[in-house]
Amino acid sequence: MDDQRLAGQANEAHLSEPARRYPTRRTSTLVDAPSTPENSGEESRRPGRPRDTDSRETRLVILEAALVEFAGAGLAGTPTRLICKRAGVTAATVYYHFGSKRSLYIEAFQHAIQLAYDRYELAVAGQPTVRDELRAMLRCALGIMADRHEITALAIRAQSDLTPRELDENFDPEASRDFVAGVTRRAIDREELLPKDAEHLNLIIAGLLWGLSIVGRDNDSRGIYVDAFERLIDATLLQVRVTSAGDPS
Repeated sequence: MDDQRLAGQANEAHLSEPARRYPTRRTSTLVDAPSTPENSGEESRRPGRPRDTDSRETRLVILEAALVEFAGAGLAGTPTRLICKRAGVTAATVYYHFGSKRSLYIEAFQHAIQLAYDRYELAVAGQPTVRDELRAMLRCALGIMADRHEITALAIRAQSDLTPRELDENFDPEASRDFVAGVTRRAIDREELLPKDAEHLNLIIAGLLWGLSIVGRDNDSRGIYVDAFERLIDATLLQVRVTSAGDPS
């Protein structure tokens, strides 16, 4: 009898050895464990992730809310709860999608720039000359300042809210590069601009847009500045044409 009892204990010790060596190995005891995403067939969720929020629509709603709130009070002056309230989501949803308030600010800034350049693209489409494209761009910028003023406001605030490194990494999104490259390429194709002058046109576009965003914040003076900038465009392009005409290349 003692021999049988000792043999049984040895057998139990042998069978339990893998469990000691591999403590994470699943055993039949899981059938009695509480239901979890891993064993219930539900989609696995990261900690803090609310249900039904992993969508582009949710991110867009949060970005739009953040754009408005950050444009009004800046990074330091905007509590996350105000963004949550405007977006109609919980703080857990915001942090699940963006990680931190600062990361949300940066993405809201990028979102604002994307919105602006999407509208510029539509405004210049079909314009016959580079002069007409730049004029349409200015008029579009004026429209953005009138009906989506938060886009301009956040772009300006970001210059002081973000560090120089953050601005360098996020200031030149693909949308702006594509827009400027398109205007430049079409001007070269129409023989309105020499390839060597492309960089000058890039700087002109940046200067016009940023200049208008600063001086055009006063509703009463926007039209005056746009007219002045359009005259500047005409004078600049005339000088470019004169220079190009005398260039043997």
